[in-house]
Amino acid sequence: MQETAGKPAVLTPKQRRAIDALLRSKTNVEAAQTAGISERQLYTWLKNPIFRAELMAAETAAREGAQRWITIKTTAALEVISSVMVDDGASHAVRLSAAKAWLDYFFKSRDDEDLDRRITALEEKQFREGMKHGS
Repeated sequence: MQETAGKPAVLTPKQRRAIDALLRSKTNVEAAQTAGISERQLYTWLKNPIFRAELMAAETAAREGAQRWITIKTTAALEVISSVMVDDGASHAVRLSAAKAWLDYFFKSRDDEDLDRRITALEEKQFREGMKHGS
C-alpha cells in the first residue's frame, strides 16, 4: 500500500481510478476498461469490504454534490416558471403549463414536508416509548 502524509493509504491509485470509473461508467465492463484493469480484478475488488466502503462513500459524495446543484438551480427554475406564468405574450397553453408546474412543485414540497414532520413525530414517539421501557 502507498503512504499518504505518513499514514497508509486504504486504496491503491488503481483502486481509486476504478472507483472513479465506476462513478462515470454505465457498466462494470466499461469501468474496468476505463480504469485500465481487468473485469475480473474489478469484481475481486468489489467483494473487498474496504473497497466497497470507499465506493459507497464516493457514491454518497456524488449524490450530495448533485443534490446541492439541484437545490441551487431550483430557485432559477422557479423564476423561469414564474416569469412564463405571468408573461402576457405567452400563449394560454404555455402559461397554463407553467402554472401547473408551479402548483405541482408546491404540492410536492408541501407533501414532502408533511411526511417528514409525521415521520419525525413517530420516531420521537418510538424513542420516548423505548426510553420508558428501558430499551
